Formats: sequence, structure tokens, C-alpha cells
Amino acid sequence: AKAEIFQGMSSDGVVFLNKDNEYTPFLLDCAKEKHITKIYTFGVSKESDGYLQSYKIQDGVAHIEANILGEVLRFSTDICGEHQAVNMVVALLLAKVLHEKLNAAAEALETMEYLALRFQKHARYELIERFLRSLGGKPKEDFVL
Repeated sequence: AKAEIFQGMSSDGVVFLNKDNEYTPFLLDCAKEKHITKIYTFGVSKESDGYLQSYKIQDGVAHIEANILGEVLRFSTDICGEHQAVNMVVALLLAKVLHEKLNAAAEALETMEYLALRFQKHARYELIERFLRSLGGKPKEDFVL
């Protein structure tokens, strides 16, 4: 079912796949069959375009190093869990690829916050919002959905 999304994509579409997922090779082949060339991977694998380089918890705070297309970002958050850190990696990769604004961290975080706002009813939304604010994200009132 995951590969069905490629049926509706144009060849200039952009695909983000979890490199650590066992179905990624299959999904890569499906995307390539549709002549999609902008394919990016993320995860913990160092073969990914965006990967979790380091993850440590100290005193209830997650300290994260993310490698996004060769650029290392270091930040801390009270949102713990390696899977949450990988979600942050893909959000930063998406911001870098789609907006090429990663060097201006606040702009990348605005994009990340916008994406988080799409899921306001998520049980952990308040934690996500606090994480964004701790990194300089804008107040949600600045966004119109």
C-alpha cells in the first residue's frame, strides 16, 4: 500500500524514505519506476541523507546530533525517545531539501513547526511545541492553516 502513493506523483516529486525500514529497497525501486529522482533517506543508518548521529539522555534531556546532508546539527530537547529524534531528523531534512534554509535555523524550525501544527490533536503536541520553542520556533498564532 505504501508504494501506491507513487502512482499519483509526478516525476519531479520529492520522496522521503526511512532507510532503516525493511521495505525501503522495494519503495526505492517503485519510485524509480515512476522516474522520480528526488529521493532522500533518513534514519539511524549513516548511509542516509539525514541521520541520527548521536543520541544521549542526561537528566531527562535528550542531547541530539543530526547529520543533515553532511551538516551536523546539535540540539537538546525534553522530548525523549530515539524514534522522536529520528522524526526530528526527517523534519530537518525536509526543511533543508524543500527550502534550503537549514543554515538559518529559525526558518527551518518555522517549517518544522508548521508541520507539527498539522497534527495539533496529537497526544504529544505540547511536547513538540515546547521543543520547537526551545530552538527558537515562532508562536503558532503566526501560522494560518
